Amino acid sequence: MTLSPLVRSVLACPRCRGPLTEVVDEVACDRGHRFPIVAGVPVFSSEGRDVERRPPDHVSHQPVPGFVERLGARMRPWLHLGAGATNPKPPNSIELETAIFATTDVVGDAAALPFADGSLSGTLALNVFEHLYDPEASARELMRVVEPDGVLIIQTAFLQPLHADPSHYFNVTEPGVRRWFRDFDIESVTVPGNFNPLYTFAWLSSDLLFHASEADRELFASTTLAEVAELWRDPARVAGPLGDAFRRLGDVAQRSLAAGFQVVARRPAG
Repeated sequence: MTLSPLVRSVLACPRCRGPLTEVVDEVACDRGHRFPIVAGVPVFSSEGRDVERRPPDHVSHQPVPGFVERLGARMRPWLHLGAGATNPKPPNSIELETAIFATTDVVGDAAALPFADGSLSGTLALNVFEHLYDPEASARELMRVVEPDGVLIIQTAFLQPLHADPSHYFNVTEPGVRRWFRDFDIESVTVPGNFNPLYTFAWLSSDLLFHASEADRELFASTTLAEVAELWRDPARVAGPLGDAFRRLGDVAQRSLAAGFQVVARRPAG
């Protein structure tokens, strides 16, 4: 299956950044790096031809129309990183994923993007960067592939429970976000409506009630926010029934909703 002209116009080898040539069911560069084309999608990940293929009726839950006008204003290709499957697919967008969805254009790694330098007019990534194993390297790659004065629009997690698909590596503060994208000219860092603090409490509460035992679920549901806040103001109260209910949460809930983690490690021998 032939690649679309839009995709072909921006592709480059993620290893050497040289041009790619389409050969039957592969793309290859002059240095011998070869990558399969699966269901019309070039695959630049280690999975190769074994790449996961999501059901064709899977559609992303977050619409993107509010972002498209600014990203597509130059009528040039722009990157929708971690797009899932958009419906309808925005014009001029190239959707990159780790699996093949219905509208995926490219499968690849955000830390080694298969695009030529300065070939994209902008990037949109919604709820993606917390799932990247190396967000700083990914930010540097976006700096490389986006043209001068190109637009970057990112939404990423701060106070959110664990939501691994496939992995959840980072929740980040505003200073952390600014560090990740420090090479860009940052116009603003704001709290969008879909990340209002209400959703912090709602999501945490929903997960808490889901994981709690039936008896503890009733206790949690009847506890007021003021009573929870009192546990923080008066640590002695943590020894009471409500504190006991939190301590009875299972390991999965503890890891999903924890305030932090402790690491004990050992330097390898030799």
